[in-house]
Amino acid sequence: MLLLALQTASSVDDRIDAVTIVLVLVFVGSMAGLSFLIHRRPEREQPEPPATAVPERDSNAVPGETPRMPPRRERPAPPPVKTTPRWLEGVSFPGPGAGLAEATQVIEALLMARRDRDLGCGLRLYTPESLAVLRNSLGVDEAGLAERLDRAEFHGEPPALRSVELLEATGDRMTVRAGYANGSSERYRLVRSGGEWLIDGIE
Repeated sequence: MLLLALQTASSVDDRIDAVTIVLVLVFVGSMAGLSFLIHRRPEREQPEPPATAVPERDSNAVPGETPRMPPRRERPAPPPVKTTPRWLEGVSFPGPGAGLAEATQVIEALLMARRDRDLGCGLRLYTPESLAVLRNSLGVDEAGLAERLDRAEFHGEPPALRSVELLEATGDRMTVRAGYANGSSERYRLVRSGGEWLIDGIE
């Protein structure tokens, strides 16, 4: 009986050892398969960093030079609004048209004196300074000018006045351009003296 019991215990131990070896082999095989699967798994894609805005590079820029940002455009300031003081509302001031009409009258009077053969009347439309310049251009003094006027000869008629253009007006002075029917033109410098406009020069 004792021998049978020992044989039975030995057989049981051998079975336990065999089962243990099998379990160990299965565990080792499982770990090897798991390691193989882990190594074959594709690496997770890394997220790309966000793109940053890069200023445009000028084609003519020097290599190595920091690119310059485009200049900032500023909005133009609104034009100032012109306002009229309350106490001047409803009040009108004569513009350059009044001076232009008076200049036309002076030029017409000068041409009329030429048509009437009355040069003395025309010379009275000159300022004393411009009359002195005219005498110098003729090479005579005041007495000699009167003699020249008496001996003047007339040929033809002066051209008709077609237009008068205001070029400049400041205070008691103005400059106009007179256009004639024959296509010619002259510049008149006029000055107001004693309440009337006189010729200060003709160019």
